Amino acid sequence: MSFVIGVELGQVSDVTAIAVVQSLTLRFLRSEKIREERWVSVRPVYQGPDGKEVREHPPVNFALRHLERIPAGVSYPEIVSRVQSLHGQLQKPVTVLDATGVGKAAVELFRKSNVYVSVFTLVAGDQVIRDGSNYRIPKRDVISSTQVLLQTGRLKIARSLPHAALLARELVNFRFKVGQDRSEDVLDWREGPDDDLVLALAIAAWEAECRPGLAFSYGYGVSEFGGRRSF
Repeated sequence: MSFVIGVELGQVSDVTAIAVVQSLTLRFLRSEKIREERWVSVRPVYQGPDGKEVREHPPVNFALRHLERIPAGVSYPEIVSRVQSLHGQLQKPVTVLDATGVGKAAVELFRKSNVYVSVFTLVAGDQVIRDGSNYRIPKRDVISSTQVLLQTGRLKIARSLPHAALLARELVNFRFKVGQDRSEDVLDWREGPDDDLVLALAIAAWEAECRPGLAFSYGYGVSEFGGRRSF
C-alpha cells in the first residue's frame, strides 16, 4: 500500500485543499523466479483476498483517507509546515503540488522543505510534458481519470470524512472549460468557488493511478558461459 498527498495550492486570497489517497494493493509476499532456457523471469507473488497466492494483480482500488481545507489568508510557510506534518504521519508518501495558479516563490518554499514534491501545472493540451520534477498535465485527463475511478467503484470516499459532502457537490457540479483556441496555455484554473477539493483529489488520484506502488516483473538472460544479461 502507498499514499499520495495532493496539495491544491491557492493564492493568498484562496482556500488551499489537501487530499490523501491510498492505493489498496494486495499484500506482497515474495518474488519468484521462472527459469527457461537462457532466460529467467522474476515476478511478484501477492496474497489474494481469500488468502491464496496470486500472480496477477487485479486493477488497484483507491481510498480517499484524508481531506482538509486551509482557509484563505493562511501564509505559505504555514501551509508548507502543515504538509510536512502530514507527510511525517504517513509511510513514504508521494506529494504532488498543483501550482497552476500561484507563482514560483510559493513553489520554492516547498522545494526548500524536507518534503520532495512533484509540481503539476494543469493545461488544456493533450500531452504530459515532464521536466525533472515539473509536469505539465492536461487538466481534462486529470479530471476524467478521477471520474472514471469513481464511476467504476475503484475510488472510495468515506462519507464520514470532513468536507466529504462538499466534495460530492463539487464533483457533481464540476464543469471543465478551455479557451476557444484550445491552446494549452488558455485554461481557467479553478472554475468554481469550491473546486479546490475536486482538484486536490484529482491530482492525488491521477498520481496514485500512475504509480500505485506495485512490485514489477522483469527478466534477465543467462549466457552459455553462466553470465547474466539483464533486460
